[in-house]
Amino acid sequence: MDHNEMEQALKEVKAGDIDQFGLIIDAMQKPLFVYCYHMLGHRQEAEDAVQEVFLKAFEQLYSYRHTVSFSACLESCSDEKRVTDDCRIAENLK
Repeated sequence: MDHNEMEQALKEVKAGDIDQFGLIIDAMQKPLFVYCYHMLGHRQEAEDAVQEVFLKAFEQLYSYRHTVSFSACLESCSDEKRVTDDCRIAENLK
């Protein structure tokens, strides 16, 4: 899915066609998993992070403005997920 197709799918989701979000997931799931796996180093944690990122992205979709690419937004959510997980792990180690 190229940038224009992604933006069109996002517009359609915002207009009520939530099935289009499935196409976005199909297009972004593997690259996002690779990104999360690289950051987290564990398969299960990366899979969980990807799920949480897509859920967060869907919940906040209506506030998305295409000043940056949607894939960059997903990566940003992944970074936030890692920071949250790192803090939770650190708290459990105390």
